[in-house]
Amino acid sequence: MRLEREDLQDPEDLKTVIEDLMVELGLEPSDIDLIADLKFLREEDERNDLDLLIEMLPRLPYLDRWRSFWFAAGTFPEFLTGIPGDSEEYIARVEWTIWNALVRGLPAARAPRFADYGITHPISPDVDPEVMNMSANIRYTTEHSCLVLKGRGVRNHPRGHYQFNDLCRKLVAKDEYSGSDFSPGDLYLYDCARDLEGPGNASKWRQAGTSHHVEFVARQIAKARRLG
Repeated sequence: MRLEREDLQDPEDLKTVIEDLMVELGLEPSDIDLIADLKFLREEDERNDLDLLIEMLPRLPYLDRWRSFWFAAGTFPEFLTGIPGDSEEYIARVEWTIWNALVRGLPAARAPRFADYGITHPISPDVDPEVMNMSANIRYTTEHSCLVLKGRGVRNHPRGHYQFNDLCRKLVAKDEYSGSDFSPGDLYLYDCARDLEGPGNASKWRQAGTSHHVEFVARQIAKARRLG
């Protein structure tokens, strides 16, 4: 059962909606995974979003009875058009910061688990890849940000798709690079930097970045549980 931002504004009304739905489906709370999904987050709204969750999540019904309880969101923009070509930019992982604050600020029994949208916008854009001049890019998750290395449009650049190999060489030289043995995606990026792989295409680039992201976040969550 997915709760969106507007659903969290009135917990009393939400309780009625949830109970009516459970009756209609013949389910108990123990049969349901409850997800509070804020979808796209803006860094400038972080404080307001956190305040909303701290206030409303403990007021949700049956918090100790759901099969599982999750917080989900993402900060990655819909497009990279706001990032200049041949540049690097760090996009804050607001969802990670908010979840850590929830874990500290809510009782353990009420703290949600973590979910995100990886290295993509929560709502898939409606684009035609046949007409879009995709810029070569790497989306690489770090502790508090996603590092974006962006080239130029592949259709009108002398290096075309091979810009990706050039970007990989920049990435593996950075302190943020986790190493070729960190994930299958990291190995691919390393091999592209050595021109043993690539250049691939947008799908392959996203696959490599997602492989790194999943491994990176899984380790972050495991570490947070140990520290908690």
